[in-house]
Amino acid sequence: MAGPWAAAEIFDSGWAVLPALVVLMGLPSVFNVAGDKNIEGISVPGVVRIAIESLLLLVAVAATWIVWPLWAAVVVSLVAVGMVATGLPRYRWLAAGAPPTS
Repeated sequence: MAGPWAAAEIFDSGWAVLPALVVLMGLPSVFNVAGDKNIEGISVPGVVRIAIESLLLLVAVAATWIVWPLWAAVVVSLVAVGMVATGLPRYRWLAAGAPPTS
């Protein structure tokens, strides 16, 4: 949510929200790893998916520090750390080439 808001502020234009939304929503929706989700899109290697998710997380954290109050940016940063910590098994699976689990 903060990414498009930050884009509008950085570029001083509400129109900057549209491409930000397309990129931030489109990347994770279109590029997937086979076996990772029930929805299939364009199949990419696990490391590409990790890069996409890392980019989204970095944008979310950076954008909150730009447009939200300090307390909210701290909360989002802590949630991001928690997401990475709890997602480590999945990231390892993706980095290993996302081998079949069955």
